[in-house]
Amino acid sequence: MFKNLTWLVFLTLLAVILWAETEPATGAAEAVAESDEEYVEHLYEPANKDSTALMFKAADQALFVMPTAYTMPKGQWAFTDFELLILQLTYAPTDRLHLSAGTVFPIDLELLRSFTVGAKFNYLRHESVQCAFYGSFTPDPDVRIANIGHVLSFGDPRSSIHLGVSKPFGTFEDLIEGGFVASLGGIVDLSKRVAALGELYLYTSAREPAQVFALGLRFKGKDISWDLGGIRPFGVIWDGFIAIPFIKATIVF
Repeated sequence: MFKNLTWLVFLTLLAVILWAETEPATGAAEAVAESDEEYVEHLYEPANKDSTALMFKAADQALFVMPTAYTMPKGQWAFTDFELLILQLTYAPTDRLHLSAGTVFPIDLELLRSFTVGAKFNYLRHESVQCAFYGSFTPDPDVRIANIGHVLSFGDPRSSIHLGVSKPFGTFEDLIEGGFVASLGGIVDLSKRVAALGELYLYTSAREPAQVFALGLRFKGKDISWDLGGIRPFGVIWDGFIAIPFIKATIVF
């Protein structure tokens, strides 16, 4: 029953996103048109006169975990804290490229072995469609994990749908048996400062296939955004279990 409910909620979210993309505002549209236009102009104001990057709120470069094709303006930094434990620092040397480094908070020196570097390159921007390749690598010889992927984003930072696929390699390849990860996500503004977002992951391993669903809210600011929600793996048998709480903070500077 819960599985059917989560599918219904997720499909409803995507339907709202599609509606927001295609339907004009009604009712008091004339009264709020000017402020909406100012909001859009702020979102799409170039970072500088020679830049094609979009000015967007903190964290628009990703959903909960799933990357979007959107990239920060040239010269911008972002610090992200997942669940108070996983830390990531990202830099945009160009309007289309992200370079990042992350690690689990070093409660113990052994956790520094989780140090991971990554990159994302936006190679296509055409009206409401953007595409990017991304990848990450954990160099510790006892871990040695790599991941490469691609994401296709439709819409804009106010409401968008994202389709992704990635392929992990490395130490855990025996566990995943060469499987791919397919992802579907979406975000839609509920107001100028609050958005609803959701993600669905499908792990295609022949031995250990899995599906993970996340749903929550983003509280957006110009320089800092907070994500609050829950993550639930399908197929978990645990009386009374609803979801694992999720919190993420992103600061841009």
